[in-house]
Amino acid sequence: MFERSKGHRWQPIADLPGELQSRGFPELDALLAVFEARRGEIEGAGALREFQARMIRSWSIETGILESLYTLSESATLTMLEQGFDAALLTHGDTNVRPEDLVAILRDHQQAAEGLFGFVRGGRPLSTSYVRELHQSLVRHQDVCDARDPRGILVHVPLLKGEWKVQPNNPGDAKTGEVWHEYCPPEQVASEMDRLIAMHARHSDVHYLVMAAWLHHRFTQIHPFQDGNGRVARALASLVSIRAHGFPVVVTRAQRDPYIRSLQQADRGDLGPLVALFERQQREAFTKALGLSYQAVEDTQNIDAILADAKRRLQSSQSEEWNGLSSHVATLTRAAIQSMESTALAINAQLGPEVKATVAQSGGSDARRFGTQVAEAAEWYGYAANVAGPRSWVMLRLEHKGASNLVVAFHHVGPVEYGVVSATAFLTLTEDVRDAAAIATSLVPVEFVCDRPFTFMASRDTKELLQSFGGWMEQALTRGLDIWRRGL
Repeated sequence: MFERSKGHRWQPIADLPGELQSRGFPELDALLAVFEARRGEIEGAGALREFQARMIRSWSIETGILESLYTLSESATLTMLEQGFDAALLTHGDTNVRPEDLVAILRDHQQAAEGLFGFVRGGRPLSTSYVRELHQSLVRHQDVCDARDPRGILVHVPLLKGEWKVQPNNPGDAKTGEVWHEYCPPEQVASEMDRLIAMHARHSDVHYLVMAAWLHHRFTQIHPFQDGNGRVARALASLVSIRAHGFPVVVTRAQRDPYIRSLQQADRGDLGPLVALFERQQREAFTKALGLSYQAVEDTQNIDAILADAKRRLQSSQSEEWNGLSSHVATLTRAAIQSMESTALAINAQLGPEVKATVAQSGGSDARRFGTQVAEAAEWYGYAANVAGPRSWVMLRLEHKGASNLVVAFHHVGPVEYGVVSATAFLTLTEDVRDAAAIATSLVPVEFVCDRPFTFMASRDTKELLQSFGGWMEQALTRGLDIWRRGL
């Protein structure tokens, strides 16, 4: 596994802190409840199985990249996510290992991840024997690994598949033998793993996000195998999630730095950042999954049926006032306007009269504007936006030769009755300030200015909602203005 915080001394694993044992996640639980209620129709649309298969392929690819087992280009990653693992799909420079070797490793990872679902269906309790089985499956095509000899020198040794380590595997300086981070000594691995499983069994009433983060971190503290511990840790976190009807925990290469930092903070006693990272991943997965049935309708019905369904949904949603979400939408709209107005004042003071910055928001039928961009943004982020349902937007308009529009648009995810709303942020560019009609077409360049959409439900606490939205909005403004300035 990658380098952890330097200077860490190993100590026996600690049980879950009391303050985390009762922690709840109402927004995620609400998403899970909606998903479970709609699971039948989502499965009936035929999209859920492929969505899960794609997540497994993503997990299989990213878990090895995090461990530096191989590299894989972004383009090859996208191809394999869509088409599966085949060496023929790789071209020169896509990876730093033989394509056949890469595919063999990826298929090992895939088989292990698919096995997690079978394990859950079988109702087996977690045990050290299953952890060993999991390791053996994940490293089937890996024969050697690094270890340290009695002098602390780094050496290559045969990898014991499904067997506890017999030599220390602490990261350190290969030349001097200095140890940077201590894991459990080999002679204490068996007893520590027994303690880990026993503690985990007592966590049945703990929220699955907390349980997944705790199990992942404590397992990595033990580091019971000579190699492959990171892959097993992420598999165990995924197992906890799947058992709770969640999705596999996929940590991508883009999340590597915050992932490492969260593990380092957990080493110091704070599991919060790791829990937060897992929560974000699960919320995004549920958001995408909830759009599957809506997307399937668009993909399979003829145009007349699509328009009729859209009209029905629109009429239904208007009578339900955003399905109980109107208060949250109004609150976030005010927050977005305040942020944009402060930004506009600063721009006008510093750059005016060369640049004119104004703020606008939707009203009446004007709320239908930006539908093309909303749909395009949703496709980019990987979920289905309901552009036929109620929508609204807030816009920071920047006029300088051409016109740039930094837009935050609110819309439903999937059918209105799901009660899930997202905000997306994007920057539209036109060459002529008079060309207002052009921004309603897909011909206008669009830049997406946030890592993810901001998703919420009626059950979310208003104070927490505003706090989270504030950070998301700050990112949207910062990135949007950076892109705009580069075009001046």
